[in-house]
Amino acid sequence: MPALVNQMASCPLPFLIAGLGTEGGQAREALLCSRDIDLGYFEQAVLGAVEATGARVTVLGDARAADPGPGTAPGAGTRYVHGLAAPGAGGTFHAKVVIVAGRDRALVAIGSGDLTPAGWERNEEFWTVATADRAACPELVADVADWLRSLEGLCALTPLAVSAISRTAALLEELAIEAELVDTGHRLVHTSVRPIADQLPGGAVDSLLLYAPSHDERTAAAAELIARLRPARATLAVQSGGRTVIQTATARRVIAAAGIAVAVVEDAGERYRHAALIEAVRPDGSRWALTGSPDLSARALLTSAGDGGNIEVGVVSRPAASLFTAAARPVPLEEVPAVRQPGGASARTAADGPVLLSAARADGGLEVTLARAADWPAPLEAARADGFDAIGSVPAGAVSHLLAGVNLPGGTPVRGARPPGPVIFVHDPELVLLRDRQPPGPAQAGPPGPAGLIADARLLERWLADAAALAARYPGDGPRPDADGWLSYADDARASLGAAMFRMATGELPAGLDGAALAAGPEAAGREAPGAERRRVRQLLTEAVADQAGGAEPATRIALLALVLCGAQAGVWHGSPGSDSWVGVCAEAVRKLAAGDIPGRLGTAAASWAALAVYLMHEQRAAGAAGYEEARAAAAALLPGAGAAMVAGLAVPFTNGSGFPVDPEAVMHLTRLAAQEDPLAEAVEALASAHPQWSVHRHGARLLHVESAGRGTFLHAAEALDRVPGKADAAVWATGSTPAWVIAVRFDGALFHVESDVRGQLLWRHYRLGPLATPTALARNPELATRSRVNHGALRDPFPEAVQALVATGVDLSGGTPSDCPD
Repeated sequence: MPALVNQMASCPLPFLIAGLGTEGGQAREALLCSRDIDLGYFEQAVLGAVEATGARVTVLGDARAADPGPGTAPGAGTRYVHGLAAPGAGGTFHAKVVIVAGRDRALVAIGSGDLTPAGWERNEEFWTVATADRAACPELVADVADWLRSLEGLCALTPLAVSAISRTAALLEELAIEAELVDTGHRLVHTSVRPIADQLPGGAVDSLLLYAPSHDERTAAAAELIARLRPARATLAVQSGGRTVIQTATARRVIAAAGIAVAVVEDAGERYRHAALIEAVRPDGSRWALTGSPDLSARALLTSAGDGGNIEVGVVSRPAASLFTAAARPVPLEEVPAVRQPGGASARTAADGPVLLSAARADGGLEVTLARAADWPAPLEAARADGFDAIGSVPAGAVSHLLAGVNLPGGTPVRGARPPGPVIFVHDPELVLLRDRQPPGPAQAGPPGPAGLIADARLLERWLADAAALAARYPGDGPRPDADGWLSYADDARASLGAAMFRMATGELPAGLDGAALAAGPEAAGREAPGAERRRVRQLLTEAVADQAGGAEPATRIALLALVLCGAQAGVWHGSPGSDSWVGVCAEAVRKLAAGDIPGRLGTAAASWAALAVYLMHEQRAAGAAGYEEARAAAAALLPGAGAAMVAGLAVPFTNGSGFPVDPEAVMHLTRLAAQEDPLAEAVEALASAHPQWSVHRHGARLLHVESAGRGTFLHAAEALDRVPGKADAAVWATGSTPAWVIAVRFDGALFHVESDVRGQLLWRHYRLGPLATPTALARNPELATRSRVNHGALRDPFPEAVQALVATGVDLSGGTPSDCPD
């Protein structure tokens, strides 16, 4: 039966390294809460151990105390979420809680040490560490889930941290529901609802023992505890060397007014004792103790978070032996120096202005979040190689704001500009939420990729069994469409399919997968009788495709189609009756894929794999190959979602019917025919009706040429581009009454504008498209164009994104003009 692992652990790190409660990489979420967080120390000493559990990682600290250096945390925003909390009533986020949770097990630690070298290594600290699984769960773990749910109502939080907190609470709640709740004699107390002093046990107290690294100015917390508990005597400990924050004059008055004997002792230990302790001994010798984050201050013990108190978490336990320091000697209070808490980042940030909580990459720009709205615009700046440059501002009255067109990579330091404030790090949600993680130990390499599976029937058989288990867990139409539902599903899919095959299902080839790797076959796997091995692989793939239910779990349907294509490329069907018998299996896999709903995160990947499959079946099929026409018709509604760039990436290992590398443009051309769509033809027809004075004709599959008598060539190109239906990549070349010309390209959600003046000088521009920022709107509205423009330096210099867009749409400027007009 799981129980509290250690009532007096000095640090949670050994438990993380040992993987208690998280063996096998089953963990989903790791959440580490602390007032102060040294991100450099965290990345060097802690992050690896946490990542080895298999969890996505979030650290959460006090927003007003955070002040990391710009170069101290290279993993922030990409390897983990750096979350910040700003309590709304003015207190401090002071909780020290570490949680690593999965669906089968969880580890929870509640303590006194900040996530710094001092807090996790040098100081004397108290940590209470508990584990839970589906058989038994300490009540303490269930109470931590309730505390997590309270945070969003008490603090302004980094948005990605809000999601992480919710996911972590859900995992703990699931364990608490599934398991037998165990009363281990430990009770969670916190400030979310009422003061901690109101939650302490009642009953007679013979002796009260107190220690904390910090007291409030009036020693009010100690005075209140003595008044409430009415002990016969009390002992107050201070740290040697004048290291306790205490006002001796007020402490003397409290002791004089107590009406009981109060002894003052000094902890003679050299190590700084940061672990606060309230311990009460009853007349019968039994005792209870409060450990955790609260010190002996009014904000920690006497005030709820909603009324201006700190966010505090502690544990009330019934230890058999005293937790109070034994290395103590009596000291006259007159010899204890008065020490005040120095002013820190908290006071400075609060006085300086808006508190920046988050900057995250988003569609169309950078989403910025403040702790609360400011009465004036909040200018922001981002770190560059030689300092900080302005990136925009959050308008007055706004808590969150999209900085349109700001494209900063994850991990970029961002700060308030006037006056310069503490930095935060740009989050890249795709990196911090959907990272490939492998469990620790010998299995770190993870399950095999496609080349290994089609080379070894035993590996393939085990993989298919794991995939079937995933399908049983997610029957029907796949995962919920909300973000957290997708993350949970993605975790399950990655765990069942393996990292490499999950990447295949999301539209990314595993590293090193090319034609040579597929062609290596069973011989490269050291298997005997390659012919028999191929027959067994062929049989397993055929049966798996036939057995899967149309519309069932989507990632496996995509991965299985990809495996069939890889097997066909590797020659798995060579020697089977009918050289194109793989086409029938592939056609059925396409039909099964198209038969069910696909979640948005997998839509492009599903369409791109289907497009590649239709092309390969068309290229390599024999006359009358069974099922091809039916598969092509079934996939017609799916195919328009294929992405040209993704198809190009997926096509790398494959060859066409003539043995040459697959041309991605040929795949996309066949895809358009299969989908019975011709966006450019529709655009030509619409423009002929709207602008009969224009001459409009097509140059290839994706380029239109508009000739007019006017001079507004960019506006004409933009209007024509808006007539191309859907979101398909397309280009429009517009010429007018002068030698000048313009080409406008819609590619990958952006607009690229290349302009040639009468002398042939080219200017290059890049704009982010959006619901309001359409090509025509950008051409008509210079102010909107300025806000939407992505800066690449001098306008005369081409940049890689524009070149890629031109190539993708069949535009070649090497001859000076986009194209030669067809006869």
